[in-house]
Amino acid sequence: ERLQSLELNQIFRVNPEWELNQSLFAYRWTDRIQYVPDAAPATSLTAQNTGTVKGYGAEISTTWKPAPQWLVEANYAYAKARDQRAGQDIGNAPNHQFYTRFDWAFAPRWSLDAVGQWVGEQQRTPGDNRPEVDDYTMINSTLHYAPAKHWEVSAAVRNLLDHDARAASPPGPAGQPAPIPGDYPTPDRNYWLSVRLKY
Repeated sequence: ERLQSLELNQIFRVNPEWELNQSLFAYRWTDRIQYVPDAAPATSLTAQNTGTVKGYGAEISTTWKPAPQWLVEANYAYAKARDQRAGQDIGNAPNHQFYTRFDWAFAPRWSLDAVGQWVGEQQRTPGDNRPEVDDYTMINSTLHYAPAKHWEVSAAVRNLLDHDARAASPPGPAGQPAPIPGDYPTPDRNYWLSVRLKY
């Protein structure tokens, strides 16, 4: 496989508390390894260097510290990749994603963070006729407590809204059903308690 890419990054420091970043990229991916059906009557597949993908995208992010005890981060990313032979999106990846994080040090040795992520629809790979994978929103939150210099105790909840979020699974070979038709599910709402020793 061969990959040719071009990327442009810019960083803007508005003031000591606020920073903006942007990135633009484009690439050409040739001799991509794909599993190609063997000649009939064989039903097997063989990995071959075939096909070309062209992609491009952009990312914008910001970090802002409005007060000593607050930190805000946000990021938006767009990416598009097209299979040149099939003439359609390469699939199995979202075109749009948004991420944000809030950190609040509300008391000495105590802090709380909340992380939100939105993942857009995921199109299928060429030849996979299943419906697109739905977009989803994931929210996690963690409470931190540092009782001593080298110790930290954390309690977290993941997938706070208990969404049924899924990542795209690969299609079946040569028109056969996908081995995991319902895609890859993420965990339901779950809770974590951790103790960390830093040394």
